[in-house]
Amino acid sequence: KTPEEKSQNPKEQQKLHEYGIYLNEQLMNILFEFDGIICGPEFEKARYQRKEGVKQSQALLDKVDNIKTLVKN
Repeated sequence: KTPEEKSQNPKEQQKLHEYGIYLNEQLMNILFEFDGIICGPEFEKARYQRKEGVKQSQALLDKVDNIKTLVKN
């Protein structure tokens, strides 16, 4: 089956939606972990890497949300 055919199957849609929820939760946990990292001003490289990790995690969250919306419709 093509992805389009699978997404038309209600059972597959539910499975994909639940997987999207799981991915959202995992990415939120990662963001909470990043939030718990405290870097002093002397650790500029670590602060930059933390900031990049947050940006990447947020971008992935946006992608998962977009995919969930597509599957839902």
